[in-house]
Formats: sequence, C-alpha cells, structure tokens
Amino acid sequence: MKEVTLRDVAKEAGVSLATVSFALRNSPKISLGKREHIQQVAARMGYRQNPLVSASMARMRGSRDTRYQATLGWVNDMPNAEHWHGQKMFLGARARAEELGYVLDELFLEEIRHEEPQANVRRFCQIARARGIHGVILPEQYRIHHVQEEWPDMAVVVIGNVAGELHQSRMKRHYSYCPFHNVVPDTFTNLRKAYDALYLQGYRRIGLASSPWFNWHSDNHLRAAVLEFNQLAPVSGRVPPFLDDDIGKKVPDAFAQWLIRSRPDVVLATHFAVAGWLKQLKFKIPDDLGLAHTNLGPLERGWSGINQRDELIGASAVDLLSAHLQRNERGIPLHAKRMAVQGCWMDGQTTRGAMV
Repeated sequence: MKEVTLRDVAKEAGVSLATVSFALRNSPKISLGKREHIQQVAARMGYRQNPLVSASMARMRGSRDTRYQATLGWVNDMPNAEHWHGQKMFLGARARAEELGYVLDELFLEEIRHEEPQANVRRFCQIARARGIHGVILPEQYRIHHVQEEWPDMAVVVIGNVAGELHQSRMKRHYSYCPFHNVVPDTFTNLRKAYDALYLQGYRRIGLASSPWFNWHSDNHLRAAVLEFNQLAPVSGRVPPFLDDDIGKKVPDAFAQWLIRSRPDVVLATHFAVAGWLKQLKFKIPDDLGLAHTNLGPLERGWSGINQRDELIGASAVDLLSAHLQRNERGIPLHAKRMAVQGCWMDGQTTRGAMV
C-alpha cells in the first residue's frame, strides 16, 4: 500500500504543501478552522509523520529563533492568586514553554464555588477559550475534584499524585484514578535514593515520620518504599514508620513514644515541624540523631534530603501537553499516561555526611 505523503494531503485538502506542514504542527499562522480541516483530512487518509524527518526539521527550526506557537493555561484554583505553593514548578513550566514557542498564561478565578466543580471548570474553560487557549496544566489542585471533570475541548495535563486524595476525600471503598495525562514526582524511587544515601552515611535504623495525608498524596508510595526497605533490611534495622495526623508546634506524645520504642538513628521526615519536635526533645542534630527530608523546600534550607526537581516536573508537563496538542488530542484520553520524574539526593548539615 502506497504511503500517504504531505503532498497527497495537500492535494486532497486543496491547499499548498507549506499550509499542510504548518497545520499539522498546529501553527497559529493557519486559522483554527483550516488547521482542523487539514488535520481531519490527514487522519482520514492515514497520513503518518516520519519521526526521523520530523526530528531533522525540528533541529533546523531550532537553529532559528523560536516562533510563537500558542498559549497554554496554568490553572490556579488556590484560595487566592498568591497562595500557589509550587512556584518552582510554574517557573520551570514557563521557561520550557518559552523554549518551545508557547506563552504560559495563569488562569485564576476570584471566586471558587466549592461544591460546584463543574461550574468552576466551565468558567475556567470560558476564560481559556477567550484567550485562545486549547491546552491547560492542572498543578496540584486545591479543589481536587476539578481533575475529575471533562474540561471539554481542552488538552489537559495534571501535575501531582491525586488518585489517593480522590479516594480519601470521597470516602468510598473503590479507588479513584486521575483520568488525564499526569506528571508526578517519582516518590518511590526518591525514597530509595534517600535510603541508599543514608545507608552509605552509616545509618542503619532509618525511620520515616509522616502523616497519613503525605502518604495519600504520594499515592501510597511512601509506605511502599518503607515496606521494601524493611523487607530487605536485617531485623535489627527495621523501623516501623511513624504515621500521625498531629503535625504542629507541640510534640505529639505518639512521636516521642515512637522514638523511644523504635530507636531510629536518623529520621526521614515529610514535614519541617519534625526538626522542632526533635529540638524540644533535646536531640542534637546530627550528633544525636540524623534528620533528612523527602522533598526539600525553602523551609528545609540546610537539610539533607531529596530535591524533587520541581522545575523539571513543570517543564515535563509542558512537554507532555505540547505533544498532545500537536496531535490534536483533546478531552479525557482513552489511555492516560503517567510520567514520573526522579529527584536527586542533596547532602546538608542535618546528617553526618558520606563515610569514607
């Protein structure tokens, strides 16, 4: 069977070869209606891009200044515009968007109707369409049910683990899954890296201190990593995790009891408050007890722990969204993809450093 070429598509659509090329790349040089018509003609004829030719052309285009392609939406559904906590993700996404020729536009509603996620999504979509946006990123939504809505005629990529939170918030026995393409931190691998780094520093009893919420937010990968480590460790090195909702300034009695009972030589924490707890309990860090964090942020400056690489997570979301926009894939996908981004270990002042 003869392979369908760009020239064949151009002849069938009654346009020039250059117009077909621009349309299949979703270039704004071609009107949206004409782009969609040409893309439909190409799909009907069975046209498939040659990946080697596409890569070569991309390199040629990359040698010139990047041209504007389209605007992408970054949906901020936090209580106020300044409340968004993932600034590094946003900055990484915006930088990557600029590299690819996109503009990343933040979408924010002054009023969120807490019990009406469908109405919220309709308003977000109205804003997006008015700004010529056809693809949106949903970064770790405050109103988690927004990721369960359809977002009609939009290409959607979700950042963060939301499946466990959906399950917990709905209080049902069945498990809820993110229906859209999803970029997440590779929590399981990150915990493996943390355990390996601490083990190389001479720590043998590594105890995880977290709340159930952080475990849910990791899609249970925190607990899974602990179970794997304890299964592989000798009996003398197995420390049960501390999972408690009481994260605050006052030391929970359960935490103090866990330290006495489990005797960890290093605590791997998901919350900065653990440092204050250890200080109140008169532990000197790292002389008496090591301390590390599963996701280093501004509040953990100087700690040892995992750099989750939020900038790369944001950039990866743009890459994934761009790919689906170029294939004109909108709405809830038939087969959602999940991209896990690995972090890296950072040595700080709260552990004793690698042993020679």
